[in-house]
Amino acid sequence: MSRHHQFLSASGPRICQSLLRLMILSAGVAFLSGCGAASTDKKPTFSVTGSVFSSGKPLAGAIVTLHPLEATGSKDSWPQGYPRAVVQPDGKFVASTYADSDGAPAGNYAVLLQLLAPCLEPRDDDPDADLDENEKPSPPLCDKFGGQYTQPTRSAWKVTVESKPVEIPRIDLQ
Repeated sequence: MSRHHQFLSASGPRICQSLLRLMILSAGVAFLSGCGAASTDKKPTFSVTGSVFSSGKPLAGAIVTLHPLEATGSKDSWPQGYPRAVVQPDGKFVASTYADSDGAPAGNYAVLLQLLAPCLEPRDDDPDADLDENEKPSPPLCDKFGGQYTQPTRSAWKVTVESKPVEIPRIDLQ
């Protein structure tokens, strides 16, 4: 066997391993650069705050959703969901779109409300009746308002977000 052939046969596995490593590294770089592209699609956001009360008391735990009114408001153009907030114990909320308390993109929105709590449907034939309390599955959640404030076309509250902070006037439910 010639020296040239000895070199190729001895280094063949090393060359294959090096090529394989290079291909894996290239694929990883291409994948990661593709993942970063989505972050450039983020729209600028502006602070949106407000407060929600029911019978004069803070509606702590209620979920506030800002539903876009424009045709561009399809779910596909909002991969992380519509701007939303949770009402705090003092009744106040701060909207979030991409990160905690970052606000909402400019646009016109219907303000929607939900207050989720375990559904209370007593059943005589409860299949989980014999289970220990720690083993029972969590009950499904229901909107305490029965969906009354979740329809964008019927919402009594609207907000326009522009390139400045917005405070939604206090929402009082009776």
